[in-house]
Amino acid sequence: MKMEKDLEKLLEKQLHTGLSKRDEQEANRFLDKVEDVNNMIQMLLSSDKEKMIEAEAKIDSFLEKQENERKMEEQRKLFIEGCKTVENRTLVNGKSATEKRQEKSEKLRNAGNKSFQNGDFCCAEDLYTSAILEWDGDHQLFNNRAQARIKLGKFTEAIEDAKKSIKEKVLFKLSKIN
Repeated sequence: MKMEKDLEKLLEKQLHTGLSKRDEQEANRFLDKVEDVNNMIQMLLSSDKEKMIEAEAKIDSFLEKQENERKMEEQRKLFIEGCKTVENRTLVNGKSATEKRQEKSEKLRNAGNKSFQNGDFCCAEDLYTSAILEWDGDHQLFNNRAQARIKLGKFTEAIEDAKKSIKEKVLFKLSKIN
């Protein structure tokens, strides 16, 4: 038990040196998971039958949650993979590459909107990110992602998206004036 505490202190010390806030949050989530697993193992090793049954249920729930997180990460990688915001004027089937990217971005935004409406804010955030990577000229995408990030408690990132949304909206209005 003392070794675990020493290890935890060492990890915390390393955590606070040289890590960004996002890395620190991720590391804290990992340490919380380690603590949860340790508690479940202690319960599982208990001589109390009820605690053992409760531990089994918690372990099943934990493993299911881990699997869902893994699937979401895979899905996020698929959405983001190969997305680039590049200006290309090549015409393909009568549409420029820019128009095709805008259409793809719009489809991703609509999918993000559906995920948001269904309460799947993590998936919505990923879809909005993919849409932005495809076409970053739409201020509404940054606004939508900011809303999803607020629901996920990612307030710093939400503020940055809100700023980008305002900037893009101003640029859009200025382009209409000229």
